[in-house]
Amino acid sequence: MISQQRDTTGVLLNIEKVLTGSAYMGLIPEVALPLFKYINKITTTQTGALDDMVDSQIRDTAVEMEKDKPSDAATIAYEPFLFRLLRLETAGQVDHESVRDTANNNIVAGSDTTGITLAAMLWYVYRKPDVLAALRQEIDDFTAQGQLSNPVTWKESQTMPYLQAVIMETLRMHPAVGVPLPRVVPKGGVELSGVFFPENSVVGCSAWALHYNPKVTTAPEVFRPERWLDGSVRDLSQKPSESFSFGGGSRVCIGKNISLLEIFKVIPQIVREFDLHFDGEDWELKSAWFVYPRYTGQISLRKN
Repeated sequence: MISQQRDTTGVLLNIEKVLTGSAYMGLIPEVALPLFKYINKITTTQTGALDDMVDSQIRDTAVEMEKDKPSDAATIAYEPFLFRLLRLETAGQVDHESVRDTANNNIVAGSDTTGITLAAMLWYVYRKPDVLAALRQEIDDFTAQGQLSNPVTWKESQTMPYLQAVIMETLRMHPAVGVPLPRVVPKGGVELSGVFFPENSVVGCSAWALHYNPKVTTAPEVFRPERWLDGSVRDLSQKPSESFSFGGGSRVCIGKNISLLEIFKVIPQIVREFDLHFDGEDWELKSAWFVYPRYTGQISLRKN
């Protein structure tokens, strides 16, 4: 895929189709649910490449499990996710279709979300020379002081204030999820910010609406990581792990921690090693369940 610069497998397109269908299902369930079996049939016929990849991974994992059976509980505690699913299937606790669905959902939910954030971050950072220079200066200083390994570790990345600010600003400017995630008000109703909502009301908050609210921060449409260092952001958490980009409450994104781990390790590595030049002055955004950034450019080894 990298050498040909395109989705040679069809998996990425399959994921996008699944999520587009899911957006309709989630936002207008009263229309979509009666048509679910027909929509599901259409969606299934369009996800062959993704299903084939999942089935191949399951088969390979089953073979690997037979060759490498764990000898103690500690080994089992740190074994791959598919190992655990297949053990549950062997024990009769889940059926094979549940194994496929769970593995499929992990790929769909865990790939584009982080990929979108990384793509948005590279766009914002490399289009602002002052931000790129400041981030590289921090990376180079930490490296020179022996505080940054190659590759960068999670623990090291947590000590870098400007990197933290860049990531927070990207999560604010470009939340991966583009729709409000609705919640049904429980029995008895609830009061939110002085407004009473009766039971069974559907409420939700878009991260985009919240993050671009001028009452939260000045000039919200401007990418300025320094706002997280000078205290000019109000009513938003100052920690990436608590960003509303991942939702909130009991239904917060369960993949949040692994997503942040990937982002904090990948971004300083790319910025330290590579230059990126874009083909145009603007990008295209496609919004369904997620907000996909689209742009093209050339990447090369860093010159200085």
